[in-house]
Amino acid sequence: MGLFGRKDNGKDDDLLQNSEIAEEMKVILEAREEVQQEKEEKIREREEAAAREKAEAEAIEAKAAFGAEQVLALDKQGDNFFLLIDDVPQVEPDNEGALVFGGMLRGKLKKGEEIYVLHGHGEVHKLEVLQIRNEEHTILDEAENERVEIEVSKGDLPAPETPDEAASRPIGRYAVLTGKAPRTLKHGEQEAFLENPRFLAMMAEYVRFHGNQDYFGSMMAVAIDSSFLVPANISADPGNPNKKRIGFPGMKDKNDPEKILLPVYTDANTLSKGNFKSLNKEKQAALNMSFAKIAAIAKDDRHAGFVVNPHGPVVFTFPKNLVESLCLTGHFSEKYGEDAADKSGFDAINEEKPTVVTPLSPAKKMIVSKPKETGEFKLLAQAVRKFGDTHPEIAKIAVLMSTNSEDPKDRAYICIVDCPEEGAEKLCREIGNACKPYMKSVRAMRFQLFSKGTFPDSFTSSNPWTYNKLSL
Repeated sequence: MGLFGRKDNGKDDDLLQNSEIAEEMKVILEAREEVQQEKEEKIREREEAAAREKAEAEAIEAKAAFGAEQVLALDKQGDNFFLLIDDVPQVEPDNEGALVFGGMLRGKLKKGEEIYVLHGHGEVHKLEVLQIRNEEHTILDEAENERVEIEVSKGDLPAPETPDEAASRPIGRYAVLTGKAPRTLKHGEQEAFLENPRFLAMMAEYVRFHGNQDYFGSMMAVAIDSSFLVPANISADPGNPNKKRIGFPGMKDKNDPEKILLPVYTDANTLSKGNFKSLNKEKQAALNMSFAKIAAIAKDDRHAGFVVNPHGPVVFTFPKNLVESLCLTGHFSEKYGEDAADKSGFDAINEEKPTVVTPLSPAKKMIVSKPKETGEFKLLAQAVRKFGDTHPEIAKIAVLMSTNSEDPKDRAYICIVDCPEEGAEKLCREIGNACKPYMKSVRAMRFQLFSKGTFPDSFTSSNPWTYNKLSL
């Protein structure tokens, strides 16, 4: 019995020891499992962060692409493009002496085209496209609305005068390539730009570079070098026959309706979108004004800054504090003089001869009607209905046609969307993308939120809706 008892005690010891080992293994396995779970959690967090970043990048690009499309739609001939240079690769070109640039192409570009580069302090030079490559480095004869790397000739760029100039690149980041040179107007011996495509392109791409200090600094330098079209009333000054009385319309700041902004425009097309009820039709004109002259008015007691292209297609606001800061920069002083923006607005305009005064075209008379049932519109309407069916937040969509009474070729679709205000901008971009493949004869589409518009009583009774969820 004693022997058996000792054997039992031995077994108990073995069981106790095995139990302790099992408990230790359990703790080890649980710890390993926790470590593995932490690893998996970190992987999930990284994947979710990457997915969010990708979605945000895609949303930003979609917004930039939509703005760029509206900018290009201003060109009635529809054959322009622009590319903001955001990369100057340090590579040897395939064509000797060529320059290589990278950027997001807006519109269509072909090999062999003559194009223009807008760079430096208002410089414009003609170049030739020698080669186009896409992101996969495939050589293309033409490209459209995609990221590209292009080689161009040096064209009429001036030859370097010093070894340092020869070693440097003549064109840097944030220059703009485009298919057409900006129009100018002679005024005596002076020549003024009537268009500002570089700043317009930088406005369109601003959403992609928001928060980038280098880009913002370059954009502000371009603004300082720029001139803009400013609507105004011009009349004789009874007290001084050598001067003119000039009055400007004001616009309420959308973010603070108590503040008044001076409206300015990059070109005649964006200017024609305005409807200046405060101007006398017989005395109204467009002044071609430098940044310094605009700053003198925009920071006076009556204004809180100025706004560029307030009626679209892309808008940029210069609040008074930003205008004042730009007037203190060395770049401003070097170009205009330290006190250029301290003079009163009228004195600043009348003192210098380079100011160009041009007639202000009357606002276009646009006729809005239902589009004809062409094959193009039927496909477009089908795309609109399909989009409405897959978006429960949309109640109704009306697609109408806006036509210039004096120029029937100047047409655009007007898309009126009945949906909540929150998220409406994104929905409109998506509608535009859905319709784009079918927009052949009419290339532009503008959007209006139904809840924000003012419509006659006859509008709803005429049943204009291309898509109406309530009637399904």
